[in-house]
Amino acid sequence: MFMSNIILSIIYKYLLLKELKKEFFGITLKVCIVSRVVVKIVTRYAKEGVFKDLEMPFTPYHFGPHGCVGLVFKRYLDLPVFLLANVAVDLEPLAVMVFGLSYPLHGYFHTFLFGTFVGIGWAWVAYPFRDVIKLVMNAFRLRYSTTLIKMIVSGVLGAWLHVLFDAPLYRDIRPFFPWEANPLYDIVSMSAVYRFCAICFISAIVLYVLVARNYKTTKIAKS
Repeated sequence: MFMSNIILSIIYKYLLLKELKKEFFGITLKVCIVSRVVVKIVTRYAKEGVFKDLEMPFTPYHFGPHGCVGLVFKRYLDLPVFLLANVAVDLEPLAVMVFGLSYPLHGYFHTFLFGTFVGIGWAWVAYPFRDVIKLVMNAFRLRYSTTLIKMIVSGVLGAWLHVLFDAPLYRDIRPFFPWEANPLYDIVSMSAVYRFCAICFISAIVLYVLVARNYKTTKIAKS
């Protein structure tokens, strides 16, 4: 009986691994095709200057790189806090546009110094709702456990990554405030940044599917 259980377990794991590999290559092929189409579209519009005056608050482009990093390092990062740090940082340009404030579109929030405080503040706000966040994450088939320190680190790193991606695009950003210069401005073209973000966005979808699939199979195995 003991040996038969071992053999059945080995067969089950083999079939499961085979199915996962099949699914992985199928998803990868589809994503490669979609990525190629998306990159061509983004490149075309970039050449036509569509992105020239486009601002980035609340755009999905930021969520691509954050999603990739957050999913790869989800063991060490609080994924929703890291991901939604984008929204926290871009409350600044949103407020400027909505209320017509006499204030730079990318002001203090878009600096590494004050972005640190934005990340800490966002983590502090999110912490009391960690149980609600866990329910949402479970609904999306993502395992979730966190601490206040983990949330703070994730919020700060999420804000910094946001600033890092915006700094090459906008002259008014002062990433290293109180130093007024922006040495990162125009080190890469706007079209290149948008293409990279688009690829990351699609890659993040693939990572999510694989992580969610693993969550499902793990639950089946445990049951």
